[in-house]
Amino acid sequence: MMFISNISIKNFRNFDSISVDFRDGINLLIGQNNAGKSNLLRALGIIFDSSTKKQLSINDIYNNIPLEELKLHSPKVSITVILSQSKNEDLMGGELVTVSNWLISLQEPYLAQIQYEFFLPEAHEAKYMDDMQDVSSKEEAWEVINDNFIRLYINKTWVGEPDNQIQIDGESLNKFDFQFLDAIRDVERDMFSGKNTLLKNVIDFFIDYDIKSDKNLTEEEQSEQIASRKKEFDITSQ
Repeated sequence: MMFISNISIKNFRNFDSISVDFRDGINLLIGQNNAGKSNLLRALGIIFDSSTKKQLSINDIYNNIPLEELKLHSPKVSITVILSQSKNEDLMGGELVTVSNWLISLQEPYLAQIQYEFFLPEAHEAKYMDDMQDVSSKEEAWEVINDNFIRLYINKTWVGEPDNQIQIDGESLNKFDFQFLDAIRDVERDMFSGKNTLLKNVIDFFIDYDIKSDKNLTEEEQSEQIASRKKEFDITSQ
């Protein structure tokens, strides 16, 4: 099974530019509050979570870009993910087929790449430059972007070498299982109270994960085993 070996983020939320390497297996992110741990996971969600909105807002763009840079070119968000071959990956399995168009290196361990971009199309860049000529502060620059240009921004997700501009295949992307649980601010409130508790989400995900990921089972067999597992859990937890 392949794994995410690196993510590079530019101009997304509180990140101006960051590159983070991951190891094969479990990875742990540690940092102070508001350091960007959740934003890093949200960046991954933009690529891998089909339910995440791909069209960003002006609040998702890093807002501390120098005025000189804003006047040179419209701000762009980019998120690049590198997938690497795992040590015990079966090359005859479906993983390599899934990412065949994503490959940037065929040598073992192979590397595949996905790059998301949120940007102003080049057709509007001249107008952007004109509007920015007389801007004298960052606050004014962001007002111009918000009022005149953010609605014109588009998003694209490329695979493989970005210069080839191969757009991602949604069917292949749906084969990735991405789950995101937001940060716990109040343990008792967030995990044990309310209708949509965090604890319930964790249990729902892990209680049948081994069954859902067992490729030797048919969909009918999976449904039967999942129903049986949840029934057994309900009885023992009473």
